[in-house]
Amino acid sequence: MEPYELLDPDCPDAIAFGKATEAEVAIEGLVGEAAFRESLGRINVKALEHKKACARCRSFTPHSVPRDERSPVWGGATLGLLAGLVAGFFRPNYWATVLLSVAIGAIVGFVVGGLSWLLRRPR
Repeated sequence: MEPYELLDPDCPDAIAFGKATEAEVAIEGLVGEAAFRESLGRINVKALEHKKACARCRSFTPHSVPRDERSPVWGGATLGLLAGLVAGFFRPNYWATVLLSVAIGAIVGFVVGGLSWLLRRPR
């Protein structure tokens, strides 16, 4: 976690030095990735100093992003169950059709969860 993320986002002093730092970097003529890296480095240094001096930011604790606890495996299995219950009426072996549909839905959910994990992880 970067030091600037530990500051209260509503702190007027933190907002002011953030804008001042971005203006300093813009005056120097830096653009794009170079400007971003330079301003981030300067803001992080000032953030460490500010956190010690500001009572509002000292008492602030950042909230982490709530983790999604739902599982695509259970979602796929549930959809498979519903589809299997309907499809079972039109097949000769009702419960075998339901179980097969649930298994296929769980496998599809597992694949979706794996692809989601692969796309989310840092590169």
